[in-house]
Amino acid sequence: MNQKLLKLTTILLLLVGIASSCNPDCPPDCPDEYPKNISFTEYSLLETSCQWQNLPYDEKVIIINSSEELEKYISCTEGDYPAIDFSKHSLLLTSGSVNNSVAEIIVKSLKQVSFQKCILNIELDLKYKDDTESWCMALMVEKLNDESSIKLNVVLKTPEIIRPVTITDGDIIDFFNMALPQWGHSNCFFTLFERLKDTCIIINNMDEFRYACECTDTVPEIDFRVYTLIIAKKMVFHSDVYLIDQWIINDDSLTLYITMYDGGNGALAYSPKHRWGIYPKLPNKPFSVKYIELN
Repeated sequence: MNQKLLKLTTILLLLVGIASSCNPDCPPDCPDEYPKNISFTEYSLLETSCQWQNLPYDEKVIIINSSEELEKYISCTEGDYPAIDFSKHSLLLTSGSVNNSVAEIIVKSLKQVSFQKCILNIELDLKYKDDTESWCMALMVEKLNDESSIKLNVVLKTPEIIRPVTITDGDIIDFFNMALPQWGHSNCFFTLFERLKDTCIIINNMDEFRYACECTDTVPEIDFRVYTLIIAKKMVFHSDVYLIDQWIINDDSLTLYITMYDGGNGALAYSPKHRWGIYPKLPNKPFSVKYIELN
């Protein structure tokens, strides 16, 4: 009985060994090896006369294994691009485009998940910009065979957009209709000097609110424990200009964006337009205002 059991055990072990060696994608020990991290070095054209060309910007990874292949994607006005020993290394080239400004490209990981398959994880740290911008990244790795494939995962780290809250309190609405008319100077919040330039007031408590308002001692109650009041003024050159929308981008700093529409038919007069908004309590960061002109 023991001899039969020993023979059966031997046969089973042989079958397991054969089965584990039949995977065409990897060597027999691959279940213990994958996934594993692949080391890489960024390949940069900065401080050279070269630039990338013919990039597809389709968020796919191109595996380059020779100088002839690389020359399709590089153009130099003088000198040569940084050399690569393609007998030992491959170059991974990827590119894409986004509707923001790319502040930083961060390679989170490059993992090999099987003998011929890898996954490249990239994070794009974006800054708000109302335009499309392209990006590219090149990485030098140990030599890959021509059958290798790399899947690209791109994560967008976008800045926070903060919108003003919807105001339904009639006292607050009536006050600002009186204090900040759509057209004409305000005697409530801006000194004579400030009336001649673009300016913005940020108010974070009731004492600041009362101090800033010069036309009356009675201002509506706003819960500044949870809100921030912003009052902006833009000098325009004729009456048919309107400030129609606003939002804040919370990034390294706070930027208030205000859209302007110019109808083009107003009477010529250098006068102010006002825009106010009550926002969720804003963090203490550098603050700026940008106006976007709509056609």
